[in-house]
Amino acid sequence: MYAKFAKCEFCLEFVVFLGHIVSGEGIKVDTQKIEVVQNWPRPISPTDIRSFLGLAGYYRSFQELKKRLITALMLNLPEGTQGFVVYCDASRIGLGCVLMQNGNVIAYASRQLKVHEKNYPTHDLELAAVVFALKIWRHYLYGVHVDVFTDHKSFQYVFTQKELNLRQRRWLELLKDYDMSIFISQVRLMLLLELKANVYKQKVMAFEQGEDGVLRYQGRLCVPRVDELQETIMEEYHSSRNSIHLGSTKMYRDLREVYWWSSMKKGIAEFVAKCPNCQQVKVEHQRPGGLAQNIELPEWKWEMINMYFITSLPRSRRQHDSIWVTADRMTKSTHFLPVKTTHTTEDYAKLYHQEVVRLHSVPDSIITDRGAQFSTQFWKSFQEGLGSKVNLTIFHTQTDGQEKHTIQTLEAMLRDCVIDFKGNWDDHLPLIEFAYNNSYHSSIQMASYEALYGRRCRSPIGWFEVGEAGLIGPDLVHQTMEKVKVIQESLKTVQSRQKSYNDIRRRELEFEVDDWVYLKVSPMKGVMRFDGQADCTIQTLEDMLRACVIDFKGNWDDHLPLIEFAYNNSYHSSIQIAPYEALYRRICRSPIGWFEVGEAGLIRPDLVHQAIEKVKVIQ
Repeated sequence: MYAKFAKCEFCLEFVVFLGHIVSGEGIKVDTQKIEVVQNWPRPISPTDIRSFLGLAGYYRSFQELKKRLITALMLNLPEGTQGFVVYCDASRIGLGCVLMQNGNVIAYASRQLKVHEKNYPTHDLELAAVVFALKIWRHYLYGVHVDVFTDHKSFQYVFTQKELNLRQRRWLELLKDYDMSIFISQVRLMLLLELKANVYKQKVMAFEQGEDGVLRYQGRLCVPRVDELQETIMEEYHSSRNSIHLGSTKMYRDLREVYWWSSMKKGIAEFVAKCPNCQQVKVEHQRPGGLAQNIELPEWKWEMINMYFITSLPRSRRQHDSIWVTADRMTKSTHFLPVKTTHTTEDYAKLYHQEVVRLHSVPDSIITDRGAQFSTQFWKSFQEGLGSKVNLTIFHTQTDGQEKHTIQTLEAMLRDCVIDFKGNWDDHLPLIEFAYNNSYHSSIQMASYEALYGRRCRSPIGWFEVGEAGLIGPDLVHQTMEKVKVIQESLKTVQSRQKSYNDIRRRELEFEVDDWVYLKVSPMKGVMRFDGQADCTIQTLEDMLRACVIDFKGNWDDHLPLIEFAYNNSYHSSIQIAPYEALYRRICRSPIGWFEVGEAGLIRPDLVHQAIEKVKVIQ
């Protein structure tokens, strides 16, 4: 230990320390610190009085705190190695623990949670408190038996649990170094039992038997635990003309006004989920099912191709108004062919032979959309005769990713050419095709030209010396084979990355043998999209229309009045009541649930007051 000589004083009769004077007579307050209080002038105005009383009250408020501090129980030193007990607890703010021995407190310890620890689940936080206590008091607890008390019941099974995350496994190795027994805090357990008992008593008191002998719960009819009876009530409500297959939340909110039975909400949700009509007509609001399935990778160049059209372009001088795009899935090389919408399928077949088959042979498979040019019987027979398999993207729109990206790039290059070089757009199409095929593609890690021909393209932008021997030598063949392998590996990597991005927004579906499933064969995905409230209203109306046509047959407009009645009489989560109740200030009388409403009840003052309160709640 070192001390600065200039700050040291020796042989003093008293020492001034922290506002106090320490001497042989004892400890007293430094007079310089209380001089202002001793010379405090007499208050002569209300402001002076309030100032003095505020100061006095400020100091008086700390008397209880100082009393607690000076009368706190003293911590004890451990005696021997027997009887150690640790109490641990955790919250979303910090960790705390107490070490005791034979009923005496040995030490306290606590700390705030770190940033990453605030994301821990509850059982990990409680386990972190135990680990914190064992680490900080290791010198007391290592090698001796210790009882650990916590209020988290899952700790009793921590040593027998089969599935643990990496953090829990690391902590479990630490716990095995100690001779410890884990117990559940009886105080917390008794409190939970008492709360459950109080809830049970309150629930029992809510039951009452009316003069008609019917048992009611909070004024609602109690339905016996008979599955057939409960299903009959739900079926009558769900499939009737007055409700028309409403969702589980609306159905529960309406039925709970009249009936009660155990696990009512869960039972209604399961009933609606199993309804065949709802499964067929309702719009899905959950993540789409099924993880991404990657398409097959081609083995060689121009073995698998994509075809699609860009239409509605300005008519050029040669009367071209569309572009036929043909792209190789392996090398990404593409042909942009100007065509006319007046071309027949025979014209496209002739052009296909001239520009694709002539240069690259007949492909094994073709992916295309369901355009009018590709859905004719002649085109199908033509491709079948060539031995090519045609796959449409109509039910698998995820397979047209390359198509969309190519179209975006082509349209941008067309606009740039027309702006920079003027003239007709089809005059620039050969140069656009050359520039596109000579540009770098991140998915194959090279340009399409290099992937197709095995060497880089010679262009005015960059000249490369290529001798005659280099073109016919065996090295070029070897390099081409190596590049094909590199392209295939790059495509696998890209597919894997895209699959991981896609699967985040989807859920996995699991089926067992002999499971019955519905096949979705609609050519359109979802429904027309609208904004805000209109979206929800139109989706609900379409669902109810489909359900009516399936259940009750007939024309859809015959069911429209009943649909309007059912919609306005159903619960809306946005206003917490049904629109009918919000509009007319009372619950609707319907065959599903009858409510006694007298004529005088329409003009009672309390009814007006309730209406005003409901308007405030809705707002």
